[in-house]
Amino acid sequence: MMRIVTVLITALAVFAPLPACSSLDKADQIRARDEKLPVVITAANISVPNAIDGVTLLVSWANTSTKTIKYVKFEAQPYNAVGDPVKCDVRKSGRREFTCTGPFNPGYPDGSIFDGFKFRHAWYNGSIRCVEIVSCEVIYMDNSSEIFQEADLPKIFAAGMETKCMMK
Repeated sequence: MMRIVTVLITALAVFAPLPACSSLDKADQIRARDEKLPVVITAANISVPNAIDGVTLLVSWANTSTKTIKYVKFEAQPYNAVGDPVKCDVRKSGRREFTCTGPFNPGYPDGSIFDGFKFRHAWYNGSIRCVEIVSCEVIYMDNSSEIFQEADLPKIFAAGMETKCMMK
Protein backbone atom coordinates (compact mmCIF):
# COMPACT_ATOMS: atom_id res chain seq x y z
CA MET A 1 0.00 0.00 0.00
CA MET A 2 2.82 2.42 0.90
CA ARG A 3 4.56 1.77 -2.44
CA ILE A 4 1.45 2.68 -4.44
CA VAL A 5 1.07 6.01 -2.64
CA THR A 6 4.75 6.84 -3.16
CA VAL A 7 4.56 6.09 -6.89
CA LEU A 8 1.46 8.27 -7.31
CA ILE A 9 3.07 11.19 -5.48
CA THR A 10 6.24 10.86 -7.56
CA ALA A 11 4.27 10.70 -10.81
CA LEU A 12 2.21 13.75 -9.86
CA ALA A 13 5.37 15.68 -9.02
CA VAL A 14 6.78 14.96 -12.49
CA PHE A 15 3.65 16.34 -14.18
CA ALA A 16 3.57 19.46 -11.98
CA PRO A 17 5.94 21.59 -14.15
CA LEU A 18 3.34 21.86 -16.91
CA PRO A 19 1.82 25.33 -16.89
CA ALA A 20 -1.49 25.56 -15.12
CA CYS A 21 -2.36 28.90 -16.68
CA SER A 22 -4.36 29.25 -19.85
CA SER A 23 -2.44 32.05 -21.50
CA LEU A 24 1.08 32.80 -22.63
CA ASP A 25 3.29 35.18 -20.66
CA LYS A 26 2.92 38.77 -21.96
CA ALA A 27 6.63 39.05 -22.86
CA ASP A 28 6.40 35.85 -24.94
CA GLN A 29 3.24 37.14 -26.65
CA ILE A 30 5.04 40.35 -27.65
CA ARG A 31 8.15 38.46 -28.81
CA ALA A 32 6.03 36.02 -30.84
CA ARG A 33 4.14 38.90 -32.49
CA ASP A 34 7.30 40.92 -33.24
CA GLU A 35 9.24 37.91 -34.58
CA LYS A 36 6.17 36.43 -36.33
CA LEU A 37 6.58 33.09 -34.55
CA PRO A 38 3.85 30.55 -35.34
CA VAL A 39 4.07 28.74 -32.00
CA VAL A 40 5.73 29.10 -28.61
CA ILE A 41 6.56 25.89 -26.74
CA THR A 42 5.98 26.41 -23.03
CA ALA A 43 6.89 22.97 -21.64
CA ALA A 44 8.37 19.61 -22.65
CA ASN A 45 8.53 17.02 -19.89
CA ILE A 46 8.49 13.28 -19.36
CA SER A 47 6.77 11.09 -16.81
CA VAL A 48 8.60 8.69 -14.54
CA PRO A 49 8.87 5.25 -16.16
CA ASN A 50 5.83 3.09 -15.37
CA ALA A 51 5.90 -0.58 -14.29
CA ILE A 52 6.89 -1.70 -17.80
CA ASP A 53 9.35 1.19 -18.33
CA GLY A 54 6.94 3.17 -20.51
CA VAL A 55 7.67 6.90 -20.52
CA THR A 56 5.08 9.54 -21.49
CA LEU A 57 6.07 12.76 -23.27
CA LEU A 58 4.12 15.90 -22.34
CA VAL A 59 4.30 19.03 -24.50
CA SER A 60 2.49 22.37 -24.05
CA TRP A 61 2.48 25.13 -26.67
CA ALA A 62 0.55 28.14 -27.92
CA ASN A 63 -0.56 29.00 -31.46
CA THR A 64 0.84 32.53 -31.76
CA SER A 65 0.21 32.85 -35.48
CA THR A 66 -2.82 34.45 -37.10
CA LYS A 67 -3.60 31.23 -38.99
CA THR A 68 -5.33 28.01 -38.04
CA ILE A 69 -2.85 25.16 -37.59
CA LYS A 70 -3.55 21.69 -38.99
CA TYR A 71 -0.63 19.84 -37.36
CA VAL A 72 2.28 20.56 -35.05
CA LYS A 73 4.99 17.90 -35.32
CA PHE A 74 7.69 17.64 -32.67
CA GLU A 75 10.81 15.51 -32.94
CA ALA A 76 12.22 14.54 -29.55
CA GLN A 77 15.31 12.72 -28.26
CA PRO A 78 15.44 11.06 -24.81
CA TYR A 79 18.58 10.96 -22.63
CA ASN A 80 19.69 8.96 -19.61
CA ALA A 81 21.01 10.25 -16.27
CA VAL A 82 24.54 10.82 -17.63
CA GLY A 83 23.39 12.70 -20.74
CA ASP A 84 23.74 9.93 -23.32
CA PRO A 85 21.03 9.50 -25.96
CA VAL A 86 18.96 6.36 -25.36
CA LYS A 87 16.70 4.21 -27.49
CA CYS A 88 13.34 2.63 -26.90
CA ASP A 89 13.79 -1.02 -25.90
CA VAL A 90 10.80 -1.98 -28.09
CA ARG A 91 11.12 0.23 -31.19
CA LYS A 92 14.95 0.24 -31.11
CA SER A 93 15.04 3.95 -31.95
CA GLY A 94 15.54 7.01 -29.78
CA ARG A 95 14.56 10.08 -31.75
CA ARG A 96 10.85 10.11 -32.58
CA GLU A 97 8.28 12.36 -34.17
CA PHE A 98 5.04 13.21 -32.36
CA THR A 99 2.06 14.90 -33.99
CA CYS A 100 -0.61 17.15 -32.47
CA THR A 101 -3.63 17.08 -34.79
CA GLY A 102 -5.78 20.21 -35.03
CA PRO A 103 -7.40 22.27 -36.12
CA PHE A 104 -5.86 24.72 -33.64
CA ASN A 105 -7.33 28.18 -33.91
CA PRO A 106 -5.02 31.15 -33.44
CA GLY A 107 -4.41 32.00 -29.80
CA TYR A 108 -3.11 35.40 -30.85
CA PRO A 109 -3.39 37.93 -29.32
CA ASP A 110 -4.32 36.35 -25.97
CA GLY A 111 -1.84 33.46 -26.34
CA SER A 112 -4.07 30.58 -25.24
CA ILE A 113 -1.94 27.54 -24.44
CA PHE A 114 -2.77 24.04 -25.64
CA ASP A 115 -1.91 22.46 -22.33
CA GLY A 116 -0.18 19.15 -21.88
CA PHE A 117 -0.42 17.03 -25.01
CA LYS A 118 0.31 13.56 -23.67
CA PHE A 119 2.04 11.03 -25.89
CA ARG A 120 1.65 7.91 -23.77
CA HIS A 121 4.35 5.27 -23.93
CA ALA A 122 6.50 7.39 -26.20
CA TRP A 123 9.45 5.18 -25.30
CA TYR A 124 10.01 2.02 -23.26
CA ASN A 125 13.27 2.47 -21.40
CA GLY A 126 13.58 2.83 -17.63
CA SER A 127 16.81 4.81 -17.89
CA ILE A 128 15.21 7.88 -19.57
CA ARG A 129 15.61 10.95 -17.36
CA CYS A 130 15.02 13.89 -19.72
CA VAL A 131 14.02 14.78 -23.26
CA GLU A 132 14.93 17.47 -25.77
CA ILE A 133 12.73 18.80 -28.53
CA VAL A 134 15.08 18.75 -31.55
CA SER A 135 12.72 20.05 -34.25
CA CYS A 136 9.23 21.43 -34.72
CA GLU A 137 7.17 21.62 -37.90
CA VAL A 138 4.00 23.71 -38.07
CA ILE A 139 1.57 22.84 -40.88
CA TYR A 140 -1.32 25.21 -41.53
CA MET A 141 -4.78 24.40 -42.88
CA ASP A 142 -3.69 25.75 -46.29
CA ASN A 143 -0.83 23.16 -46.21
CA SER A 144 1.90 25.80 -45.99
CA SER A 145 4.45 25.01 -43.29
CA GLU A 146 7.33 26.28 -41.20
CA ILE A 147 10.16 24.15 -39.78
CA PHE A 148 12.35 25.01 -36.81
CA GLN A 149 15.59 23.08 -36.29
CA GLU A 150 18.89 23.56 -34.46
CA ALA A 151 19.73 27.31 -34.56
CA ASP A 152 16.11 28.42 -35.15
CA LEU A 153 14.51 26.13 -32.58
CA PRO A 154 15.31 28.17 -29.43
CA LYS A 155 13.32 31.08 -30.86
CA ILE A 156 10.06 29.21 -30.30
CA PHE A 157 10.75 28.23 -26.68
CA ALA A 158 9.08 30.30 -23.96
CA ALA A 159 11.40 32.58 -21.95
CA GLY A 160 12.98 30.68 -19.09
CA MET A 161 12.12 27.25 -20.51
CA GLU A 162 14.96 24.77 -20.12
CA THR A 163 15.72 23.67 -23.67
CA LYS A 164 18.58 21.27 -23.00
CA CYS A 165 18.80 18.25 -20.73
CA MET A 166 20.67 19.24 -17.59
CA MET A 167 22.75 16.04 -17.66
CA LYS A 168 24.41 16.86 -21.00
